[in-house]
Amino acid sequence: PPPQPVVEMYLKKSTEKYLVFFTLFVAIVGPIIEEVFFRGFAYKAFRTRFGVKSGIFISAGIFALLHMNVIAFFPIFLLGVFLAYLYERTGSLVPSMTVHMIHNLAMVALTLGFKSLSV
Repeated sequence: PPPQPVVEMYLKKSTEKYLVFFTLFVAIVGPIIEEVFFRGFAYKAFRTRFGVKSGIFISAGIFALLHMNVIAFFPIFLLGVFLAYLYERTGSLVPSMTVHMIHNLAMVALTLGFKSLSV
């Protein structure tokens, strides 16, 4: 399957300013926005309506679907389950935001690592 658009940007753009911008967005801004929406809003709404377990799985499923990658659906779904669990367990978005940021930064590092191997 084709890579996600942001991965394609990393693979095509090689200047430092693009890498810094994309990394800040992918590793910091994106996770904050996604956690506020998916755990702070969607998960809470689903939890209220359907209970904790169903809320976790429904919000994780939507989280994975919206990343629009068939191959990565299951790993992203599992990440969504874990992030919702963290939020449920702590009552704070900070742990899920932190894990999400670390995950995305690791994915950026892997992408850049593979890019450097293919040069």
